Amino acid sequence: MFTLAACGGKPPSDAGGAAQPAAGVSAATPARAAASATAPAGARTAFDARTGELVNPSELQMVLLYHALAGVPAPLDKWTEDDGRVRFAQPQDRAARRTEVRAELEAAARSVAAVGRLRMTLTVDGLPYDPAYGEFRVAAFAPSATYGFKAQGEEVSIRMANGQAAQIWRVPKAESQAILDRAGAYPTLNADALLQITDVQPETAGGAIVVRVVEYELRTRDDKTVVGRVRVGS
Repeated sequence: MFTLAACGGKPPSDAGGAAQPAAGVSAATPARAAASATAPAGARTAFDARTGELVNPSELQMVLLYHALAGVPAPLDKWTEDDGRVRFAQPQDRAARRTEVRAELEAAARSVAAVGRLRMTLTVDGLPYDPAYGEFRVAAFAPSATYGFKAQGEEVSIRMANGQAAQIWRVPKAESQAILDRAGAYPTLNADALLQITDVQPETAGGAIVVRVVEYELRTRDDKTVVGRVRVGS
């Protein structure tokens, strides 16, 4: 699993390169395009209708978002009773603590009710460039990249629907050195990414939220220098 920078989630497991202005990325693979074409139209419409955004969501928000997307009610009553503030409260205080915890959970659930997009800061380790193909590889968006969130005994992950395209940033060889100079000798970058939710995949004690990478901006972690901006082809 990969790393989320300044987010509530747990790391991912590849890491890679960078980007710059107006650099397009190749379109999604035929297999992915075919899968999208055969997906139920109603399901796509339901996700498209969700216009809200979350910025660097907490782990609890991601678990609640999965429940909302999957149409599976979150067990708020159980989570309330399991909360240490309720379990270990003095008898005379337990009702008040229960009301307090339940209100917090309900507020968190409301915050994800209409969410269809995520803005997340991911960590990108390394910036490999292949001069033969004229492209950087940003492995934080690779098809194998998975970002995990755990709360209330459930685990939810984020997976990239268009990772094959999103991980490739095409840049002519003549322009690549300037990008590498901005990134530094041993770059660890932040990627501020816009992710469109496209699907959910139920699993035991949680599930996966599938997203399409729309665009991302790569910045150095120390002085926030913009290394590049990429809009991913559909």
